[in-house]
Amino acid sequence: NMINDGKENPLIQTFAATIQTFKNWTKTIKSQLLNPNQPNPTTPQEIDAYYQPVLQCYNALPVETQMLQHVGEMLYKANSIKESLEELVSVGLPPLTRSPLHLSKFAPDLAEEIRSFVAEDLLKDERGWYYLNEAAQSTFVLPNISGYIPEFRNAVRKDLFQVDHINSLEASSPKIINWSNEFSNAVPLLTTGDGNCLLHAVLLGMWGVHDRELILRRALKKTMDTHSFRERWENVRTESLIGLETGYINTLLEKEWNNLLNHASCNPVTNEYGVTRFEFLDQLHIFVLAHILQRPIITYAESIIRDPLTGAIQYTLSEKDRMDGIYIPIMWPSDLCYKEPLALTFHSAHFASLVAYTENDNALINTATFPLVDSSGQLLPFHFATDEEKTRQMELVGEYMNIETTTSGIIVATQTAAVSQGYLQDIIKHFMDTTNENVEIQLQMEAMEPQVDIGPCVGGCGFAGSSATNGYCSVCYKKFGQGTTSAAISTSTNTNFDYSSFDGICIGGCGFMGTAENNGYCSVCYKNMNNIPIQNTNPVPTGQEHWVKVEVEAVECRGEGCTFNGSDVTDGYCSVCFKKVYENPADGRSLCMGGCGFMGTQENRGYCSVCVQNL
Repeated sequence: NMINDGKENPLIQTFAATIQTFKNWTKTIKSQLLNPNQPNPTTPQEIDAYYQPVLQCYNALPVETQMLQHVGEMLYKANSIKESLEELVSVGLPPLTRSPLHLSKFAPDLAEEIRSFVAEDLLKDERGWYYLNEAAQSTFVLPNISGYIPEFRNAVRKDLFQVDHINSLEASSPKIINWSNEFSNAVPLLTTGDGNCLLHAVLLGMWGVHDRELILRRALKKTMDTHSFRERWENVRTESLIGLETGYINTLLEKEWNNLLNHASCNPVTNEYGVTRFEFLDQLHIFVLAHILQRPIITYAESIIRDPLTGAIQYTLSEKDRMDGIYIPIMWPSDLCYKEPLALTFHSAHFASLVAYTENDNALINTATFPLVDSSGQLLPFHFATDEEKTRQMELVGEYMNIETTTSGIIVATQTAAVSQGYLQDIIKHFMDTTNENVEIQLQMEAMEPQVDIGPCVGGCGFAGSSATNGYCSVCYKKFGQGTTSAAISTSTNTNFDYSSFDGICIGGCGFMGTAENNGYCSVCYKNMNNIPIQNTNPVPTGQEHWVKVEVEAVECRGEGCTFNGSDVTDGYCSVCFKKVYENPADGRSLCMGGCGFMGTQENRGYCSVCVQNL
């Protein structure tokens, strides 16, 4: 890639050599990672450490050298190599700790093969336009996962879906996607937000991988540099400038056109926060991409601008300013174009690929439908058409797409895709197999986690006990529960329990103190029991019949330095810390002497209002 300006620059040569060293190291690591019999040879921290020399060399370059296009591309590719290795490492991490994955992360070598195929398929015509020959005729279709267990479906949603687009565009009023069951249900694919999301989304929609090698972005920039699309763009833009002075209009058009060209650059920019990303792309770039693919693109987005903080509608966009709409390669003869449209979503300045599910897992061909109208029946904007072309919009759209009308009159475009194409079939299989394996691991891990049950403390103190402490609260566990089970003191006649050193709350549950002489009871309860086994009259809650199974997580006590568990019943404290915090408040209250867990008062001689009435 040492071309154009700076080819002989020693700093650039050092930069290139550093990148090559990093690439060689990553190749070695990748080969080890792909060996199932070898332990994980690296960590994300080590990858970052090996990548640091690349950044240091880049930062050592003069600013004007950093701005050279091929230098920027070199940095971006090195960063892509780093991300690819991080992705491969993350697959080996436990499923509860890894981050969301893209398809290419499950089969990085296969993803590289796909990108190489796409790059080699690019052709150039006599006008200087770049276009794809066969690669653009692929369509990615999601496997039908409706019959899988919820854990598997949730894993797919986490790893593949652009959830914020689903939540916003399906929940908006009116709905933007999936607003009728008369056309195919479709889902946006998770797409990297690095400023290259439009190109990522297009390649994802065809092959399920990101445009990490900037194949489509480079073709976009070179095709736009021919200025072939300027006339159509100016015709649309000048409609908004009617009435302004001609000289001002020409100056403004020249400036905006140059901005459009610069935004398509393969050289990323660094913003004021130190984040490196590509410039934002808009309608014209989608229109040019449709010509590079020789394939129509349908984009779905809201036609309004919302307040980024409140979500309130600020204003409605005019048709020419809307991102949603129909983009057909009208500057190519229709008989040279592929009639199966690609679908995109756009929300919060981010593009994603909108793909359908297979209707039948055994079918070789899948046919999906995408609406050409919004939920009110209005046709989507027909972008960059001349006035004459707009008068026959549906005729032209029908030349570049296969159109049908549903039972209720919804105009839809059909998308037919071969489900069993080689590369696509392989990468989907990698994804499904790896996801299934990760889900199985996750379920096994969850099955190994101990179930935490919460119920009344078996010591009868009125606080909450936990299965982690044999049914006791932390106080009773310290006093007489450690090393025993709850059944060990469930009866005063249990000859296996040694009460000689007993010092704790009465096991009768009254809240007073028991003694060793009374086998754990206070004197009153001991007399009332009259030596009858406790389970026959007023049983201490030791069995599961007195326990309530609740969905909780064991949490550490809020008390500083405390190692026991707290609960909602005691405001996040264990019973010891709870007493410290609440036993002597300023109003003279304390825990009820009846052991119920509520607060007693001085007026009620230490009892709560209920227990004092039962005395």
